[in-house]
Amino acid sequence: EGNKQIFDLFVQGKFPVPSWNKLILLDFLKEKKLYFKEGLFAQDSLQSFETALALNSVYFLKDDTYIYYLHQDSVIHNRKKKHFDNWITIAAEFEKYYQKEQNPERKKQILGYLIDYKDLTLLMNWKAQKSEELWKYSYSSYKKMASFSFADYFNSTFSRELKKKNFLQNLPTNLGYKIFRKRFGN
Repeated sequence: EGNKQIFDLFVQGKFPVPSWNKLILLDFLKEKKLYFKEGLFAQDSLQSFETALALNSVYFLKDDTYIYYLHQDSVIHNRKKKHFDNWITIAAEFEKYYQKEQNPERKKQILGYLIDYKDLTLLMNWKAQKSEELWKYSYSSYKKMASFSFADYFNSTFSRELKKKNFLQNLPTNLGYKIFRKRFGN
């Protein structure tokens, strides 16, 4: 109950992201104008983020209610540049929410979520294609987005792990790539 608690759980990763595992009242979606963005693939993280910003109550059912079948033609296995552009577009949407947010605590939460998202999608990008060019393209695009200020590194609000992710996301692109490869290899 309560939007603050729901959003706190969401940014902590305790709120499921996939859209296919949710039942949401249609009137709520219309009232809050929570629609999928035309032309974006795999926008579950954006839709769930926007929903978590608006929810005042949620109920979790632990039963298996959906079987998700991955096959070789699935988007998750067949990513091209348009999919990487998609992740960049979604990250830019998170950044818009960050820029508009007036509440300092929530603003920090959104920034942390954006940093985690960039980190996750850079890794997924690599696993999908193992393309230096596409990885550097995404990394360079993400570097233009919101990140920690110098003072944020001394702020106890952010975890050491999040500070490390942010630091590694803002290195010169060639150095960032070399360190990434050293950390995650093939």
